[in-house]
Amino acid sequence: MTDNMISGECGGRRRCRLVSATYEGMGARWKEQLSDVSLAVYEDTPQMEEIARRVASLSMETECFFVMDASRVEDSLSDWHRLVPHCVPFYPLSCNDDPLLLELLTRRKQCNLQVSTVRELERALSLIPPSRIVFHSHLMTRKMLRLVTSLQEPLHALMVDSEESAMDAAALNPYQPLLLRVSLSPDSDRIDLSMGMCIEEAMECIPRLIAAGVAVSGVSVQLMAEGEDMVERARVLVHLLSSLSSYPLSTLDVGDGVQSSSLLHCLLDTANVPHLKLMATPGRLLAASAFSLVTAIVGKRSIDAGLITRRKEEEGTHGFVYETTQSVYGVFSNRLMGEEARCEPLVLTHSQGGGREHESAVMGSARDTMDWPERHTRLPALAVGDCLLWKEMGAYAAREEDCFPVYYFTGRDHWERLQGGEKELMSDGGSEGETDGESDPEPDDMTECFWRVFN
Repeated sequence: MTDNMISGECGGRRRCRLVSATYEGMGARWKEQLSDVSLAVYEDTPQMEEIARRVASLSMETECFFVMDASRVEDSLSDWHRLVPHCVPFYPLSCNDDPLLLELLTRRKQCNLQVSTVRELERALSLIPPSRIVFHSHLMTRKMLRLVTSLQEPLHALMVDSEESAMDAAALNPYQPLLLRVSLSPDSDRIDLSMGMCIEEAMECIPRLIAAGVAVSGVSVQLMAEGEDMVERARVLVHLLSSLSSYPLSTLDVGDGVQSSSLLHCLLDTANVPHLKLMATPGRLLAASAFSLVTAIVGKRSIDAGLITRRKEEEGTHGFVYETTQSVYGVFSNRLMGEEARCEPLVLTHSQGGGREHESAVMGSARDTMDWPERHTRLPALAVGDCLLWKEMGAYAAREEDCFPVYYFTGRDHWERLQGGEKELMSDGGSEGETDGESDPEPDDMTECFWRVFN
């Protein structure tokens, strides 16, 4: 696949663009530009699997690529505003900083951004004003703090994890609103200090900070937490908000994972703080469904299915271990963060696919005991060179330095909602009109043609 890539600068980040498999030979009606990204526009929005199949059939060798359905970003935003209409989303760039994704999320002021590094802050400021940005870093240095507080216009909020950090920020810029990060873990032995201070410390220091004139605008918590009792965390939050109800706090950040408006308003009413403005940092909900990943199988081994399933009843039957081109230390790093990765065969020809399914596992390219993008699944018998499709891979799946190629597409209705106006008919760089007679046969080497299309 490497020979079929062209690199380009997209929104401050290098992006590899698929060439021969993309806008020229995919049946798209138009090629449009949005946020310096080439976007294929179809008359009707095709299924993600069909686009992935077309791209793979023309350009797949031994690497991988993403396909992105731009219309799904708008759908995810609509779902968020329907589920929690009074909770303002601040999308974390650490989830996925794809340039087109950020453009779609922020262009209509439906979503703001959360950043955690100076580089992410620079990216965010190139898209939206500081008043729509929240900064939160677990490793806040003095240099970083000076830079954030020296902006001409204050950020929407700066999250701090301790009273000392709040005092330092106030000394540098007393007008910068602060959110105090608080852990809701009910078990003091399990409190993760990276998630903020304990609730007792917060109830003691917030009155002191407000009395000292520090611009504490609210608190930030992680209401949803895997492995902990949701009811108990909600009880702790109500206790915290009730104890602070007499102080002039205006904002409550509930973290990610919350999708119930009734739950949030019940918490505020119970704590007698209905005036608090709600915000959240949804990442997975907004990014995951828009992206699918395609990888190739580069190795295969037949083993006892009982070794895969770890069930005695499967012993003595055939199973398969497939090696794919990526690992959990690369594009599948989301597996290390608790994300699920589910694959299915991407059938490129009628002769592929079908047949009885077998107990299977997918091993990553690092080939160690941790490197299992999917530890157990059922797949038909596949061969080296076949492709796997991984859906909902938009969250924490690609790091900035990886630069995996992406094929962006959408349907006509969505594009007209985005852009409006006349569409430029996709061509190889010539005019839109018809020509008399037969066209000249295309040369075998299409490199020059592709350069005209993309430049």
